[in-house]
Amino acid sequence: MNHAAASPFCSIRAATLGGEPLYGSAIRADRCVFISWPRPWWDTKTLWSRHFPDTARELIMKIRKSTKTRFFLFDPATRDLAHDRSLSVICMPCGAAHQVPLIDLTAALEAYETSCLCTTRQADEIIKSSVFVCTHSNRDQCCAKFGYGFAKQLRMITEASGAEVRVFETSHLGGDRFAGTAIAFPSGTMHGWLRLGDAASFAEALLTNRIHAKTYRGSIFLDRPAQVAEAFVRSELSPRFERTPIKSFHVEAPTDLEQRVSVEIAEREGISVFVDLVLRQQSYQTYSDCADLARGAAGEAKRWVVDRWSER
Repeated sequence: MNHAAASPFCSIRAATLGGEPLYGSAIRADRCVFISWPRPWWDTKTLWSRHFPDTARELIMKIRKSTKTRFFLFDPATRDLAHDRSLSVICMPCGAAHQVPLIDLTAALEAYETSCLCTTRQADEIIKSSVFVCTHSNRDQCCAKFGYGFAKQLRMITEASGAEVRVFETSHLGGDRFAGTAIAFPSGTMHGWLRLGDAASFAEALLTNRIHAKTYRGSIFLDRPAQVAEAFVRSELSPRFERTPIKSFHVEAPTDLEQRVSVEIAEREGISVFVDLVLRQQSYQTYSDCADLARGAAGEAKRWVVDRWSER
């Protein structure tokens, strides 16, 4: 019996049967803002979480329409908002963490309409390295099944190593079928199909500034075609490009079926290598989440994949 084919978890189905690649599936964001909010209050739709201020929700929705700033909740773990009446606002990739009274949340978030909260307030803390893992259990059961265990194990490993890495549990990051999902900062690398057994190798890659190729979805700071190109260069093309600085991407205007991306890599001082990739669009049958899987409602996902490449 093919157990994956009978699994009720959309992540297992997607990872083992669908053929859909992880590369190029990361969200797109220039800035990510994480707001502490008690997990029992989280709603399926993040901004409609219990007691979340209407004014803050309306402002966030406005900011999302005009900028590439994304907003999430994270579990404060030890903070009791009902009694403390203050919360943490963490901005990535700058790492600035601010303690904000609940009544001032909307006013504080106004800074993100044009820039960042750290331009108007001094940060209470600078978080140098962090990993935000989705454990949004009432959003999708895969987030709970794969996110909780991975986050706990990663936290144990990094703490035991003495590394200054903070592991947070967060609301929906994007892509239920890719659970467990996580974003590492300040690099902005997004990962998917994380399993408990990946925690050790993920931590090793994180602490040595390498890409964890097995689970890599792409950089959130790049658009989808550039995500695919960057992931291919970093993870599949050559070990010598794994940590080599990428100077630039040139993306031609896409057609419906083809996209050309040129990647300039600073191989050594004064010398660049160019990798030219031709991407084609491919369709995959998949279930976007466990609810669709339960209904048998498969959908189509269109993705850019590498068709051919050359180096010059």
